[in-house]
Amino acid sequence: MEDIILDEIPNEKQMEYAGFWVRILAMIADFFILLAIMFMLSILFLFFGLTSVPLKEVFSGYASFLKFMSLSSLGIFGNILSVVFTITIATMFDISKWHGTPGKHFCGVQITEIKSNEPISLNTSILRNVIKNSSSILALVPVFGALSGLAGIVLFFGFFACAFTSKKQALHDILAGTTVTYRY
Repeated sequence: MEDIILDEIPNEKQMEYAGFWVRILAMIADFFILLAIMFMLSILFLFFGLTSVPLKEVFSGYASFLKFMSLSSLGIFGNILSVVFTITIATMFDISKWHGTPGKHFCGVQITEIKSNEPISLNTSILRNVIKNSSSILALVPVFGALSGLAGIVLFFGFFACAFTSKKQALHDILAGTTVTYRY
């Protein structure tokens, strides 16, 4: 009887939810990793002449460099590529053995299903990342430009929900049925 009860109670350490600050640290780490990747891709695009920003303008000022780095210099193709790349890479890491991005791995946390504390599925990861990047997706369609800004504001404040919810879930976690927990 005692074994049955113990088997039904999840390990408390496995259920420790990652809070706001550790998630911020993971996002910062991911930002710098993504920045390095985007820089390498931008250099490749420049080398093969796929960018509309001339080489002399790339290093002429901060704004030109940011345009070059954002792939927006490729026009709508660059914007679509950026969104698809971001969602695809995040999804691949979410379903990998790390169960999250390199920043999350570095911080010792992982993304799990809220109901089972198991790693998330491909479908759940896609849903989570599409919700998380919905403002970028909406920005791709000119008709939804204004909604993009509104979605961005909602998602921005939605991230802060992880500081106040009992399971430390951001809005995209709540909608996708996921949470971020410490790995043990």
